[in-house]
Amino acid sequence: MATALQTIETSATPTDPAKLMTPPETWALADSQFSSLAWDAAYAAKQFHPAALPRLIAAHDAALAPVSGDWLQKRLRLLWKSSVVNGSLDATAWLHETGRLLADIPQDILADAIDDCVKASERGFMPTVGQIRAIADPRMQQRETHAARLRSIERVKNGATATKAEAPRPRAQIDSSLAESTADILKRCWPTMNKHEPGYDDRSEKLNLDPSRPCKKPTRADYLAMGVDPSVLEGIA
Repeated sequence: MATALQTIETSATPTDPAKLMTPPETWALADSQFSSLAWDAAYAAKQFHPAALPRLIAAHDAALAPVSGDWLQKRLRLLWKSSVVNGSLDATAWLHETGRLLADIPQDILADAIDDCVKASERGFMPTVGQIRAIADPRMQQRETHAARLRSIERVKNGATATKAEAPRPRAQIDSSLAESTADILKRCWPTMNKHEPGYDDRSEKLNLDPSRPCKKPTRADYLAMGVDPSVLEGIA
């Protein structure tokens, strides 16, 4: 029985293409956490050798193929037999609907997502489609993003100009909600800014903050207005 289960679990499981890339290549496909610009195909292309791109693109395409229908049905039958099932569920209907709703997910991602759901279930309850997809979908979307970015890098390597969608843009243009003025940040971080709450502190209003004015280095008077102890200021060069 153990041999049969192992065959079902590992048969024709594609290789995760992320394992074929070096750390610099993996970092080049990720969004920058520090730069003020969005992902840049021309910059990322510096981390890839042109000869490696066709192999990586092919590997990502293969790894995005939907799960084998035969593998999925066998895996779901095992899941049904090994889980605590609601007495009102019909096995045939559950296998059909669950298989239909998971059929687009790559096999290795789906296998790991099912395993993660089972491990998280303390009493062995049957995981739902929503629980499985909550784990699988972000991983599949990341793989799709990497595949699209590899194609963009290949075009750059071949001398093409980045398309409008691929060109780097300031992050403020991507999500304007990320932009905050100095006044907004102070209002968000200041401990008590609600006038209707007891102990309201109006020191921030005394700063006369204006979002349209450029930032400047705080003066001693500014620090005092914010409530900084004068003895602390004496030790600042």
